[in-house]
Amino acid sequence: MGLVVALESEPGVAIAGDARVTEDGTVRSEERRRVFDFGTVGVGAVGDGGALDQFQHRFGTALRSREFEVEQGPDIEGVARIAARQAEHASVDAAVAARDADGTPRLREVGAAGEILDGPAVALGGGTAPALGRLESVSPTGIDDLVAAVRDVVGTVAQRDADVGGDVEVWTLPADAGGT
Repeated sequence: MGLVVALESEPGVAIAGDARVTEDGTVRSEERRRVFDFGTVGVGAVGDGGALDQFQHRFGTALRSREFEVEQGPDIEGVARIAARQAEHASVDAAVAARDADGTPRLREVGAAGEILDGPAVALGGGTAPALGRLESVSPTGIDDLVAAVRDVVGTVAQRDADVGGDVEVWTLPADAGGT
């Protein structure tokens, strides 16, 4: 199933995911994308491979459509609603990040049943209990610390859970609005 973790903190938001795919205890691939970059919107999702592809495509299409409707791009509330519809349709769980109306990076957890929960820490997939414990214990002071923290959480879980791999992709939304 893989692992996606996300953390909202003072330096911004980071979403990280591994790339491992296992089947019946056998590693089938180390190339499954679970973290998706949509510019000022980031998403990490877990679920079946086909469902992830479907979610990524449908979410991206809906997000682009929404961007034409609003002048300054979608805020976290709009992004979370889009993600909830698409997650329910594809049967995936997701962490989504975007700026709020004030420009502050925010994180939401979206369940496969369409529910939306506030961050600040999200762990989805395999190894969620130890991942959440580690996420809740970190206090990054800068964006580099935030990236290192989420990468370390996935790496630590990977050492204990064969379904989680050590290759980690990270997406960030810094508080300073200097880019992703």
